Amino acid sequence: MIDERLPQPSDSVRIVLHDPNDPDSFLVVREIDDPDFKLPGGKLAEGESPEDAAKRELREELGEANPAIEIKQVGTLPNNDGVSRRYIFVGMANKENVGVTDEVAEVQTVRLGDIPEGKHREHIRAAAEFALAHLRSEKK
Repeated sequence: MIDERLPQPSDSVRIVLHDPNDPDSFLVVREIDDPDFKLPGGKLAEGESPEDAAKRELREELGEANPAIEIKQVGTLPNNDGVSRRYIFVGMANKENVGVTDEVAEVQTVRLGDIPEGKHREHIRAAAEFALAHLRSEKK
């Protein structure tokens, strides 16, 4: 379900990049300044649309060489503050066809059952489950 309210500055985007050969697997990144893994994404800039923010975050985290990664918004999830939202996008990519930038220390491919421990774990799980359910419903 897509939330029709206007984006707020505290909103963020998260991109679930599923492996085309194994849709139950997806990519997580560990940024240079954060020891915990997260989904690619981040906060919206002032006046930025969720789609533009998602594309910007992909470039910032996985490099300019990835314009071929097509993404689409599949809905929103609430953030812990109960006010802001996470816009959830899905796309297809695997570890071998993404780069990393100076913001990212590491990229891993994970499944729902092996999401790394850390402060973002439940956010990763919720977004990945949401995106996976969307992909499965599209195949029906």
